[in-house]
Amino acid sequence: MRARAGLPFLLEEGMEVTFVPPVLRMPRSSVVRKVVEQGDGRFVVYFRDVPSIDEAEKLQGHFCLVSKDDLPEGWDEDEWPIAGFSVELLSGEHVGQVSEVIENPAHPLLSVVREGSGDVLIPLVEEFIVEVDAEGSRIVMDLPQGLLDL
Repeated sequence: MRARAGLPFLLEEGMEVTFVPPVLRMPRSSVVRKVVEQGDGRFVVYFRDVPSIDEAEKLQGHFCLVSKDDLPEGWDEDEWPIAGFSVELLSGEHVGQVSEVIENPAHPLLSVVREGSGDVLIPLVEEFIVEVDAEGSRIVMDLPQGLLDL
């Protein structure tokens, strides 16, 4: 694991994390069991509910979100890992900016601020995500027709 560009590495033993976007047939959340620093900003993180390297590899390219209560004192909430990411459609159309990830029993939801048309909630599910570009702070999605009109 690495921290998102420009952010410190925050995961520590006992911390509960949510995997975003969720992966089919994998836990949506887990607890950090152990963190081993590898140097050069890289870490090996062991999760209670991820028993093997094969399972861990399914989480490659995904984010680990933690509760705001688990963040160090003085943490700037505006630097939340995917808050501020641009959401775009496959067509290149700009949908808006992510304001927060909302936990939901079925799946997490992206709250996306749309200029001129209010906020929209988008299910954060693997089937809709085409690409997460962490360096470019954008998420490309393939959404069902009409979803943005709800």
